[in-house]
Amino acid sequence: MNKTLLRGLTDDAQDALRATEAFRVMRVETRWVQERYEAFRKEMNLSKSECDQLLYEKTFARNADGPSCAQRIRFWRTGRYYPKNRVTCKSFAKALGLSASEETHCIQHWYDRSDRTFRRADLHDTLYLRRVAVMNELGEEFLQKLTPAELRTLCAPGTRPQQNILHVYCSKVSELVSAQIGSKDGLSETSRTDDATYADRFSEEMRLLGEISRTTMLRHLLIMSAPFISVELLNTRLSLLGYRPLSQNNSDRNGNALDLVVLRVLERYERDCCGQAPAACDLWLKEAWRWMDGYFVAHDAPGLCVFRFKHLNSRLNVGVG
Repeated sequence: MNKTLLRGLTDDAQDALRATEAFRVMRVETRWVQERYEAFRKEMNLSKSECDQLLYEKTFARNADGPSCAQRIRFWRTGRYYPKNRVTCKSFAKALGLSASEETHCIQHWYDRSDRTFRRADLHDTLYLRRVAVMNELGEEFLQKLTPAELRTLCAPGTRPQQNILHVYCSKVSELVSAQIGSKDGLSETSRTDDATYADRFSEEMRLLGEISRTTMLRHLLIMSAPFISVELLNTRLSLLGYRPLSQNNSDRNGNALDLVVLRVLERYERDCCGQAPAACDLWLKEAWRWMDGYFVAHDAPGLCVFRFKHLNSRLNVGVG
């Protein structure tokens, strides 16, 4: 990595650390919820404690039976905690009297999830079919970029590439996480999780079944779109899948300025790699992501690591056996 790029990435990483420090004082998304809360409270002419109690009763459709009930609402509106699921989050939004568009904004920005989840009962739903087509296209593009040598190495004899997509995915992951090896939050070839469990989870995520965090989807898009990736393409796919686009003014629910990290790296990538061969672009991305994640691990900020895997540990040994 040349010195100019190293200095630039260092500046970007330090900016992300400073932004995270500010977001942990107050997320932009939490301020938005507080503004709606204050509008509701003033309309109802209530004190904060009275308002919290009323919102609890409207959210859960039952009487508050003690101070801890109102405390739950206070923790939500101050960003200390969040509703445990999207059903409760939507009930809270309705209790605040939010419009349909505001409710969607609340889910996508404050709760940091897609605007809708799908179950197996939704497999013929029009919106589901449209969105899963985006994932199918992404998977096909991902596999089509494999070289003949990669196909021989990563795909078991007599199988189609589609049957080996998780194996291929893990091989790409193993090239991105070396900076985190040995960290408590990173991948370790010696720490093992259940392969079948992760395989099931990955399969459901590719089919958009269940709750999929925005960070998880962002990681899938970055890995599977590389090296033909840009901020515009990433935002287009995020939006098509029901997630908010990247913004340096937004953070994840823990206040991590992850969007800023991704934006800065991709903006440099588009400037530095324009017109270069795909292999050179792919190498640039891997080196940049590894360096950034290593920097954040060294500065005790694992939440800013773009390729931070909590569960995918045992599949780092990717040779076909």
